[in-house]
Amino acid sequence: MGLSLTQQVRSYQQSGEGLREILAEISLRVYRYPLGRFGFSEDDCGEYYLFVYPRLLRTIERFQDRGKPFEWYLNSVLCWQLKEYRRRRLSSEENWGIAAQPGFWEYGGQPAWSRGGCSGATAALGEPKPATLEALRRVCGPRVSRAAGRRLLFWALKHPARLVAEDIRTLAGLSGLPVSLLEQAVREVERTLLHREERLHRLYLRRNRAYARCLHSHAQLTRELDPERKEQIRCRLDKARSCLHRTLDRLSGIRLRPSNREIARALQVPKGTVDSSLYWLKHRLVAFGQERNSA
Repeated sequence: MGLSLTQQVRSYQQSGEGLREILAEISLRVYRYPLGRFGFSEDDCGEYYLFVYPRLLRTIERFQDRGKPFEWYLNSVLCWQLKEYRRRRLSSEENWGIAAQPGFWEYGGQPAWSRGGCSGATAALGEPKPATLEALRRVCGPRVSRAAGRRLLFWALKHPARLVAEDIRTLAGLSGLPVSLLEQAVREVERTLLHREERLHRLYLRRNRAYARCLHSHAQLTRELDPERKEQIRCRLDKARSCLHRTLDRLSGIRLRPSNREIARALQVPKGTVDSSLYWLKHRLVAFGQERNSA
């Protein structure tokens, strides 16, 4: 007559031999244990088995013969592991449900290092649609003076990531400044925005994590019955909401466009020159649009 499972485990603990036979005997028991519990199917049993398998060796090594067979100890371990597996599975399903929300996880900014291929596109201040460089030239009149060309340059530097080499050459010809100087000014303005955009990206990730914790805690709160556990979850929910509100406040304070002072510093001109030029060009663009609509 063969050895019982308890005797096989004790023999393995003493000699280190027979592990394969023990695993072969208990594997089917482990696989079928969750079948029918919590609505588990055979596919779920397979996932549960893969979850428990790395822990079986530790279960065999830690067994102590205290008058009860190894099967009793194994059954209690499987019961606890099933509860842990189900908890992690529910948490994972909630996380996937949160992550699948459309339009929430995308980063809204356009980093300065990913310069787009929008030829001749410079965004207008306060406009619903970007104004092209050619449209801005028409605003300045049939003949663009050097002063008007510099106004266009100040306007274009408000969105340095949209500028391409063709735009820089055009602006150099209109303003009378060397191409190398304008390229250096664009790089300097982009450097001032780089740290700001990296911080914006970190804040977006922090906002997403805080919002995900809010949704996750709220889902746990709706199904928890223990009053003490509900109070703990409420505390976590309050902390997540507080973090979310702080992050949203910081996000609202980040400017994604260079200031007039930063543009003036890059081109080595007075800040007042940039202020007055942008003011004139903005209002000239509005008047030009009204003239076209009336015509």
